[in-house]
Parts: sequence; structure tokens; C-alpha cells
Amino acid sequence: PSAFDLGTYSSSSNNAGTITAHTVGGTGISSNTVFEFIDEYGRKRLLKNERETVHVAGSMFRNAPHFMSTLEDEENVRDAQYETEAGLDHYFYHPNTAPFVSLRLIQRL
Repeated sequence: PSAFDLGTYSSSSNNAGTITAHTVGGTGISSNTVFEFIDEYGRKRLLKNERETVHVAGSMFRNAPHFMSTLEDEENVRDAQYETEAGLDHYFYHPNTAPFVSLRLIQRL
């Protein structure tokens, strides 16, 4: 929300102050609402109130992959860095990563 023009989003928090909803123009919760909170690892998370669904040949899946251009411009480099960072965060903070890596290391001794 801070990347948009001043006044585009207005913020309101729940009573405990743990979740902040950034709404467009102070309207109610919509598909443009962004929720901000701190996760269990202390990272600030921003989640948009939107569902992405892709339909291909009779199949359906959520959260479509992001395909980046092979042209090296500033936006593509930035997007690649964000995607890589998000993937590493997912692996690093996933509860099964440590047991999986430990098991593989022990098997290789």
C-alpha cells in the first residue's frame, strides 16, 4: 500500500493491532484489500484478498506460476529476485525442511 499514491489506501487494524487491513478509498473489504500482519517468524506479510485460478484442459489449479520474460530489464531482474527470495523463504521456513535435509545428510555419511 505504501507504493501507491497517498490516499489510495486507507488502513484500519483489529482490536489487538495484529492485523491491518488496507482498503481502497476506505471502502469495505474487496478484492483490492491488502492485509498486513507479522507471521510466527517475525516477517511482515502482505496478502491480497484475491484468488487466482487457472483452467487448463479441464483441470484447475490455484496461484498461477509467474512467467518472466528472458529480456534483461530492471523489472524482470527485480521480479526474478522476488521469486527467488519467496522460494527460498518457503523452503527455509517450512516445518519439513530441517528433518528432510537432516535425513539426507545422515544417509550420505
